[in-house]
Amino acid sequence: MQKVRDNRIWFNFTRKALDDSGADLLLRFYGGEQVYFYINELPGVGEVLSSIGEPFIVRCALAPSEAHTIIGRPWGQIAASSYHRKVNPHAYQVDQDGYQFSDVPAGCIELLRIEP
Repeated sequence: MQKVRDNRIWFNFTRKALDDSGADLLLRFYGGEQVYFYINELPGVGEVLSSIGEPFIVRCALAPSEAHTIIGRPWGQIAASSYHRKVNPHAYQVDQDGYQFSDVPAGCIELLRIEP
């Protein structure tokens, strides 16, 4: 996994994982998935890591031309299905992960508190 992770900043382009519990482990432990993948099963460690800090969502303004995605040019599918999901909560929503190699300027980053 190191080859896939190194020198990349990973993003998810919707909040779907927050609604369907897909991000629970990522947000429960200090250090996110870099930590829980490896030590989640160790007795007592999870309790300590889940008691450190407060999870945030980091929202970024990105240049789509710099973002690499698994499906090609997903922006229209993400936008249309996200709108459809607002109109019909049972509608299918396209959710996509992506990454970029370049830094995100500080002015393009916003921290959002997660509501319990």
